[in-house]
Amino acid sequence: MFQGRLCARLALVLSCLAVPLGAASWRPIGPGGGYINARPVAAPSDPRVAYVTGQNQTGIFRTADGGVTWRHLEIRSELRAEGVWAIDPRNARSLLGVAIVSNSYARLAASDDAGAHWHLASEGLPTDGNGHVDLYGGVVFDPALAGHVVAGTFSGLYDSRDGGAHWAPAGFAGQVIVALGAAAPNELWVALVHGDDDHQIFEIHHTQDGGATWISTGWPARRAFSFLSFRFDSRAPDKPYVIADGRVFHRTAAGWDRLASADHSSDLVALADGTLVAVTNGSPRRSHDGGRTWTGGGRPGLVSLVQVGPREILAIGEYGAWRSADGGEHFAASSRGLDAQSLNTLAAAADGTVWAGMQGPGFMRTRDGGGDWTRQIRGLGIDPKAYPPFPAAFAASPTQASELYAVLASSRGYELARSRDGGGRWAYATTPLPPTGYGNLRLGVDARDPDRLVLAATSSAGSLVSFVWTSLDGGQSWKPPFAFREHQFILDLAVDSVDSDVVFALSTDGMWRSRDGGRSFLRAGRGLPRELTNDFTLAIDPDDHQKVYVAAAFGIYQSKDGGTTFHRLGPQLPAAGQRGIAIAAGGRVVISSIEQGVQLWHPDTGRYESVGPGLPLEAFNARIVIDPKDRKTVYASTYGRSVWRLDLDD
Repeated sequence: MFQGRLCARLALVLSCLAVPLGAASWRPIGPGGGYINARPVAAPSDPRVAYVTGQNQTGIFRTADGGVTWRHLEIRSELRAEGVWAIDPRNARSLLGVAIVSNSYARLAASDDAGAHWHLASEGLPTDGNGHVDLYGGVVFDPALAGHVVAGTFSGLYDSRDGGAHWAPAGFAGQVIVALGAAAPNELWVALVHGDDDHQIFEIHHTQDGGATWISTGWPARRAFSFLSFRFDSRAPDKPYVIADGRVFHRTAAGWDRLASADHSSDLVALADGTLVAVTNGSPRRSHDGGRTWTGGGRPGLVSLVQVGPREILAIGEYGAWRSADGGEHFAASSRGLDAQSLNTLAAAADGTVWAGMQGPGFMRTRDGGGDWTRQIRGLGIDPKAYPPFPAAFAASPTQASELYAVLASSRGYELARSRDGGGRWAYATTPLPPTGYGNLRLGVDARDPDRLVLAATSSAGSLVSFVWTSLDGGQSWKPPFAFREHQFILDLAVDSVDSDVVFALSTDGMWRSRDGGRSFLRAGRGLPRELTNDFTLAIDPDDHQKVYVAAAFGIYQSKDGGTTFHRLGPQLPAAGQRGIAIAAGGRVVISSIEQGVQLWHPDTGRYESVGPGLPLEAFNARIVIDPKDRKTVYASTYGRSVWRLDLDD
């Protein structure tokens, strides 16, 4: 009997969960760009094909047109590479990269179909003290011999004669391989360190017979470098450039020459006409005399370069990708499809404008659902080419699209900015927060009077205490704060769009309600779970302000009496460490979690329906917003994959 009741209950729960909703699917809408600090890898046989790795293990992006457009690499195998390290010079579809296997260890992997499928290629390679494959010096293909790959490790050189399937020691046993280089048939370059910590010797060796014999090149610097890489000139591949901790050296007939005027460089390419293009102090510079003098500068934030055509150069940096078609003289943003932004804030204004806040570009907006994004920082006194403050909170008036607020965090502390023209121009107001010691900021705007603000923050200095401040003049002045009890963390804040004197504050200790615009709070929310842990989990139905919703770890709770009492909607849900919630047209409740993605509770069916495939859950941060102008459109925020859009009724 017990087994029968259990099966019946399980069937009921399953009938309420994960019911597919139509054919709608999520699609990325930008903004393009993002912080990418890995060097792009271009295919020697077709340099228009290049790969870059997004931050925080959010995948690989590929271009087939020299960086004009990008797409995220969709991997179809169970083994998933997290970056491309080398491309076979004879076959642009043959790749080597690093993948994380089931026991969380890194292993070398290979792909024969341009990254769609991967298989392990680590047999015989040593591992480090943490169990990861040891590839400290990188991996390169031999341009002369098919299947010949060389790897640098902490314990010497290894090579494979079958494309990486099997590896064996290949010299320099017991020596640390710092870097490898290969540009001409049978010619390989190795940078290595040997000796004890007090007497380390740094050397560069060269072979012209595929590694059978090696010759020391008489490297002049005796100390080891923490970062070193080889760069090659196609006109003279036996005369490489070496970038060592920001210093540039060039191999000549007389030995190694240091290009002192190129100090503080992170990368370099040599064009066929003799022009050198370097990234120096984050900006591109050019030399036409072998590196003795340099011109240029300007565009900051670049990290690395790769040549993708005779005079085409692709640059990667803090804001994404940049492309030059004139040998490095001019660079233009080229991040279409390189949707690798990490969002800190996401909001939608009353007219449907979507605002994304990111560390790097600052604020960007789209007025056409993601077709075009523009950076909006005018009036903040920020150099458009500089690294702007961190967007800590953002709020748009529910009824007036022109009224916007943002809290910015910088080395100066927190600053409140206001725009009264939809983001065209910003001006600073004041904030009650001290420069340091506060976090988890939440900002609310009165729907009828945009001068009325509510700001919540939690002090991390000493005892954990949360505060709520109110302003009646757009942040020019602030009332004394309401202080919650110790050890309460404000998770979310909501201002009633009908009765703006009603403000809800959701804390780890439950629901609190204000009836005087946020100046004081009393406990509410009877029926909610005792402990709440999820951010951005409070929502008020725009069509019925008596309906208040809370997304908890194990379920969604609804109030029909303005937050006084709550009951759970449907069955208990699988546990979620992070949830989001928003109310779509027709009273449909959209919920999200980083574990289960996005689901929909429809009041007519009483079921949770899975909405739309395609959302990258590995990057999803559970933050969702509904377009106020078209409440069938949902936007999702990610960390490293920009913004995604779903149209519920498609």
